[in-house]
Amino acid sequence: AEHPLIWLDKACINQDAIEASLRGLPVFLSGCRSLVVLAGPTYTSRLWCVVECFVWLRVGGAKERIQVHPLSSSVEENQALFAKFRASSARCYKPRDRQHLLAVIESGFGDLKPFDKLVRGVFSDQAAVRPEDLDNTDVNPADLPKLNDVAQSI
Repeated sequence: AEHPLIWLDKACINQDAIEASLRGLPVFLSGCRSLVVLAGPTYTSRLWCVVECFVWLRVGGAKERIQVHPLSSSVEENQALFAKFRASSARCYKPRDRQHLLAVIESGFGDLKPFDKLVRGVFSDQAAVRPEDLDNTDVNPADLPKLNDVAQSI
């Protein structure tokens, strides 16, 4: 019988060498069968957490293989957690890491807004967020074909 293996980001990524760890993240995540997210109240405010989702999708991880386990106590808290996500509002412990991670996202999407919309969509079903609750007013419709291309590749 096969035993489950767990790659735990906080324990497996050298927190003092984030930039080097970012280079290895695609390798680590591509070896995983699913991405388990324990989403507490600060999840969307921590840029590293959301970047792991970004990398999962970019290396070919299926959206359906993301398992979100909200740690909030109510559906309303879960909805609020994801519905208004903005990468530009997320933080890192080190400001330099934040700038680097935002640049990585922008290089993959051309802008943060399509990424924001993708993150909102990825988590909306599992966090009991209704599509009409998503705050996508900041997304330019011209960015949507690019977003659709990304979504179709996962």
